[in-house]
Amino acid sequence: MAKEGLPFILFFGVLAAMAVAGALVLHLPLFWPIAAVFLALTVFMAYFFRDPERVSPDEAGIVVSPADGKVMVVERVDGDDPASPTQVSIFLSPMDVHINRSPLGGTIEDVVYKPGAFKVASRKIASEVNEQNVITISNAEMPSSRARSRESSRGASSAGSDPATQSRSASESDS
Repeated sequence: MAKEGLPFILFFGVLAAMAVAGALVLHLPLFWPIAAVFLALTVFMAYFFRDPERVSPDEAGIVVSPADGKVMVVERVDGDDPASPTQVSIFLSPMDVHINRSPLGGTIEDVVYKPGAFKVASRKIASEVNEQNVITISNAEMPSSRARSRESSRGASSAGSDPATQSRSASESDS
């Protein structure tokens, strides 16, 4: 489980326990449905903040998807330039694992916070204008490219590499 979820799980868990205690001690049947709602929220928070183990491929030159979710955009950043990096934007629904992982091994060159909008993550424009962290990673196995992973606070993630690099679901970077 992601440690960031613990406060939410504890909050709703404590409220559920208080509602059950209220139903039992005060003999108020009204507290049972309230307890059920808080228990359901506790279970949902535990599900939402899950962090399952992932096994990354060992092959050289592979860029893996940084997130679970639905691929929303796959296109060249500059459609007129055949050497332009490919962007792949991934929408994370509430049912997807909300953990962003590194799309490739390497050295983190730069981390930049980009303030922005809070557009609905399923919209194409969201991966460009929403608040995000941009992480630039260099990789010795792919010296001609740098990969960039962008993590949005609104459930969208994009990552990538240059077009010469093999890719498994990810992409947006610069050469």
